[in-house]
Amino acid sequence: MSDVLLDIMAKVEGHISFDELECLFALASEVPEGSNIVEIGSYKARSTSSLALGAKESKSTVWAIDHHPTYEAGGTQYSMADNQAYYASLALYEVGDVVRTINVPSEMMWKIWVDDIALLFIDGLHEYEAVHKDFCLWSMFADTVLLHDTAGYHEGVTQLLNEVLAEGEWITTKVVDSMTVLKRVQPK
Repeated sequence: MSDVLLDIMAKVEGHISFDELECLFALASEVPEGSNIVEIGSYKARSTSSLALGAKESKSTVWAIDHHPTYEAGGTQYSMADNQAYYASLALYEVGDVVRTINVPSEMMWKIWVDDIALLFIDGLHEYEAVHKDFCLWSMFADTVLLHDTAGYHEGVTQLLNEVLAEGEWITTKVVDSMTVLKRVQPK
């Protein structure tokens, strides 16, 4: 699988490192068969493709939620134009059969979500209010949450991570580059 993940690194623009791709793939491949994997923030599908390749192995579904709003962050311009690259990536890695793309804001999708989530990956907007909302709304369905950009470069994500850990309901089980894997102390 490393060759495919290296290919994703080379061909799909994104902000996920190779080690993070390996972690996403491994965790997605280990969820129970038929599980839901939810990704908030997909950009051009670098992380989505890795999650989906793992989901193929576990016979699970990836729900990729990103409405591709127009904004600029960290020198990168984001917009609905990224959606075209996103779909091209899914086609290139032949994972469209396990990915359900949701082009609405995460809080809109949350209003109708009812199922358990085996793996939740949060990498949407990085301002505190946005990442806090994503975590509070979506973590209620999951016992494993991955937060991206927790290495201190994004104050909002760092603040949320510190608060979540201080509350004691979640513990860190793994850190890979700028991604932190959290497990609920008392599974729901």
